[in-house]
Order: sequence, then structure tokens, then C-alpha cells
Amino acid sequence: MRQFVLLCSLPFFLACASPGNGSSESTETGTSDETGDETGDETGDETGDETGDEGGLETGLEDSGGVVYLVPVDGGNSFACATCHALTEPTAATHRPHWKNGQVDTVLGAVNSCLTEWMNAEPWTEDSEDWILLHGFLEAQAPEGPAEPVTISIAPPPSDLSGGDAAAGLERFNSSCAVCHGAGAVGTNMAPPLVGTGLSPEYIAQRIRLSGKADSEIYEGLLFGIMPFWGDNRLTDEEMLDIVAWVANSELPGDENGDENGDENGDENGDENGDEETGAEETGAEETGEETGEETGEETGAEETGAEETGAEETGEETGCDKTHPKVGWTGDFVTVAHGVKGTATIVDDCTIQIDNFIFDGNGITVEVYLAEDLQSLGDGIPISDNLYNFPIGYDGVTLTYTIPDDLSLDTVGAISIWCVDVGFSFGHAAFEAP
Repeated sequence: MRQFVLLCSLPFFLACASPGNGSSESTETGTSDETGDETGDETGDETGDETGDEGGLETGLEDSGGVVYLVPVDGGNSFACATCHALTEPTAATHRPHWKNGQVDTVLGAVNSCLTEWMNAEPWTEDSEDWILLHGFLEAQAPEGPAEPVTISIAPPPSDLSGGDAAAGLERFNSSCAVCHGAGAVGTNMAPPLVGTGLSPEYIAQRIRLSGKADSEIYEGLLFGIMPFWGDNRLTDEEMLDIVAWVANSELPGDENGDENGDENGDENGDENGDEETGAEETGAEETGEETGEETGEETGAEETGAEETGAEETGEETGCDKTHPKVGWTGDFVTVAHGVKGTATIVDDCTIQIDNFIFDGNGITVEVYLAEDLQSLGDGIPISDNLYNFPIGYDGVTLTYTIPDDLSLDTVGAISIWCVDVGFSFGHAAFEAP
């Protein structure tokens, strides 16, 4: 059944009216250029006013093709076509001679590029019901006659990242990035919070310009991630520098006096990162605050970082499980992909996985420990933890211990991942190997 509940993200679209950059192609509030050029209105334009206020969806939600456009696809992540693609730029997406800078020669191929590279979904065929509905919907929106192809510009960020205007950056962020990250960068079910994270200007700029799968079959030069990049023909360097200046220097509401951070952030972020006191209650900081507390500065290991809340057991205890499986003793060192994830995972016995020296900044959306058959099937893995999100507390060299589900055999466990569930992305992963 299609996930109608996620239509609650539509207000983000409707709230984002872009100031533009002086060209007829600059009305973007989709998350990027690349996915925003080739399929929907495929320009990375605003999916806000266009999808509601300007009549882009005059057919209404009763049109099932419009539902396919607005709602995440079954089996995919939290992105929908409308996350990136607007409908009002005067170009017929279905009438172009080619797509994706000439790399794709059918509109279905362009759609499938979005499905597989950005939405973590299976590709469609000509006979797929969703494709038939979406194609009919896009045709109904398109002007008559042929359309010019759209060029996607992939450019690295400038070497000098100084000089940005933070106030202008916040305004621009809220008109271009808030569709996924939320107004004020408080996070949504499509992207994590950025406010107060202390990210470096270099990292922010790289994510804006070069985010995307490094093994993309369409785009060259991308670094990593599921966040769509912004081309410099959609977001100018000046605009990018303003955003960099604001994000790099932003502070959590209440940072200066320790006030509650929850009400401002909670409504936008959901249970994972919207609790009071910067999420402390949900991540376990409430239980550890006074005994271990950030006030005392004592080292508390798993408790302080919220291990109890994430489903991890106390460390150093006997599990009572046998050690009969040949994979007992196998280990894997995490490859860091995002959010500083590091550590060593060990199959301790027939029913226990232990992660030692675990480091993770605690940010994300819903983040869980996944066990999978191999590194190629991480997204099909089985969760063994509760939500690890506990930013800004994080995890700093702690040990976490998890029980393997009874219905999961070690025969099918070959890899482990710190998995961002909502968007389908690994923050770090390891393959188990014999010692």
C-alpha cells in the first residue's frame, strides 16, 4: 500500500519560495540539480509553490498519477519525485530528445536513474503501473511540442570558502534546502538536522556540490551519499558560500543558556531527534545526566551515550550463549562513510554482536545497527538495535553489545552497518572476517 502518511511532508514544499538567481531556471527548492533536471519537471526547481499554489497539481490528489509524483515509492526511501522535481518550469519533461546530459535516451530511463541512485527503489518497466500512471500525469502537465534538453552542471566547490553572508545563507537555505532538512535545518524524515552540528565549511561545500553515489552510472566525480547535489547552474557559488557561512556557524536554539531545544525542533524531526533538552530524554541522557552527567564530566561509557535506549546491553557481562558457530570470533573494522563512524565489530558468541571503541556523532534520522549477508546487501539487512540517534551527545569510544534475533542465523551474517533507515544509506560498515 502506498505510504500516504508521508504526505505530511508536503507543507515543507509549500513553505519554500525561492528568491531565484536571476535566470529563468532558478526557481529551485528541490534538493538538487541532478535529480531535479531530468524527470519531474526535472529542473530541481521549487517543489513548493509549484506543487500547490501555482496550480502545478490542478489535477489534484484524486489523480493517481499525482499521488505517484507526491508520495515515496513502495520499497524506497523517504524521497518522492516531488522532493526534487517541480512542474511549472516551461519545459516538457517527457518531450526532450535525451536526459541526464545525454546519458539516457528515454524518460523511463531517467526516472529509473532517480529510483535506483537516489530513492533506493527498484527500477520500473514499461508495464509497471506506477510508471504508466506517472507518465500520464507528466504528459498532462507538459506543453505541446518538443522541448530542449536540460544541462546538468557538476562543479567542485571553490577553494576559498570565505566571504559568505550568514543571514543571506539562512534565507537561501530555507528556500532551497528546507524541503529535506527543514526550515532552520532542524531535520525531517528526509534529511538530518544541520543546525549546531559544527560541520566544517569544506565538508558542507563538498556535500552541496558533489554529493551522490561515487559509483553512479550517470554522473562522474560524485563523492558519496544519497543527498542530491546542487549544480552551479542551479545554485551559484555566491549563494553556496552564504549557505556554508550560515550552516558552519549556526547554533542550536538554547545553546547559550541551556534552554530547551525540543519545541523548536521536535515538530519537524519526529521522535528520532525532536525530544526536549536536545533529544536527551529519548537517547538515554536523562537517565545518565546526574549520575554521569555532562555536568560532572565523568566518563560513563555506554550509558552516557544512550546505549540502554538503543537496545545495547551492559558490557562485560556473560551472555550465556554457546560458542559453537564457526564465525564466533570473526571481526570487522568499520569503514567510515559519514558522521565519523568508527569501531570494531565482533561476533562474540552464537547470539551476540559487540562493537568496541564505537565512535559516532549521533546525528541522522533513524539510525540502526543492521546485520546483512554481505556489503552488497546492507539495505536488506536486519536491525538489531533501537534508534542510535542522540545528537549532540554522540558516542565516543564506547562498547555496545547486541543480541542477535532468534530467527537470524549466523550463516547469513557477513556484514554490519550503521544504517540510516529513512533514506537508506550506510554511515559506516564492516565485513566480518576470520581472525
